[in-house]
Amino acid sequence: MKRVIFVITVIAMLSLPFANVVHSEEGMASKEISTVHLNLKEASELSPETDHTREAVEEKPPSSYTNNLFGLTRSRDWTTIGTWNSDTVKYDTNLSGTVMFNMWWVEDPTDDDYNARMQMRWTVETDTGEEMASFEDSDEYTCEQERGNPCEWTGQVALGGGENSTTALSQGSSISVTVEYQSFQNIYVYYDNATFDSGMAWDAEGIFVGGVSNSKTEISIDLVQAWKTDLGMALDGGYIVLTAGGEVINNTEATVSAGEQYEINGTAVSSERITWVVESNEGASISFSYAANESAATPVTLTIASLPGGNPDMSSDESGGIPGFSTVVAVVTISLVALRKRF
Repeated sequence: MKRVIFVITVIAMLSLPFANVVHSEEGMASKEISTVHLNLKEASELSPETDHTREAVEEKPPSSYTNNLFGLTRSRDWTTIGTWNSDTVKYDTNLSGTVMFNMWWVEDPTDDDYNARMQMRWTVETDTGEEMASFEDSDEYTCEQERGNPCEWTGQVALGGGENSTTALSQGSSISVTVEYQSFQNIYVYYDNATFDSGMAWDAEGIFVGGVSNSKTEISIDLVQAWKTDLGMALDGGYIVLTAGGEVINNTEATVSAGEQYEINGTAVSSERITWVVESNEGASISFSYAANESAATPVTLTIASLPGGNPDMSSDESGGIPGFSTVVAVVTISLVALRKRF
């Protein structure tokens, strides 16, 4: 099994005043492109977010085949499964690399007359109609399993402009993905679930970590997301985990509140702050895991060990850090695992 790993870029803004200011990118830790998986969701939404409490959506698309000669033969044609639309991005976001698609599906088990020989076609566009990527199958697929136990189809294509190209998605823009198929059988598709995580992925500046407050009694972190997700839902599902003092901190007492504003790629963006009450901050680590699936990939980690200010329990005036957001000295390891699962 394999999941896509998000690299979290930590923004070291600890020498700036902390009072409704927009932090510039000067003093940022190095930014890294990270892989973002956008899930097909109910109500035609496209989002990195997954609700751990819900069952997968099972959908039977319109038939793509036509019976000929009184049912003795069949022909097929491209038929739309649906179009999913993302929220607008909160800041200018650079996209790059390979676009990866995946769909969980199964043949209609009541139709034994033909093999499905299913093919898929995916088209990604901006809200202005500009095509960003398009993939069409040259292979054919069969999945003769029971409903509720689907197979995973995958495909990939270079982002428009070819391999190693970069595309900019402007602040306030959104994208849509249209999924089509053709098959000699009816099929069922599954999505919007932590296990059946149908969707698409690419490399993007999807999330940044802003200010980090670390004391012996409380740890807070600011998150800025290109595509907003519900951090409270992620906490409830155990997909965001704080470990400190050798123990996993209970998320039931964690709170989500408004964080500071940060300037990312020229846009002032509000963050959200997660705060945990702790008994020790020794060896603190924060793990962002938006799925419970095991990963065959090694998580990318980033450590913070000696940022200016020294003692995290000093006042901001003494430490030189941000008032209310003390300097970090305990090692903080951050990794974010997206909703991908591969068998």
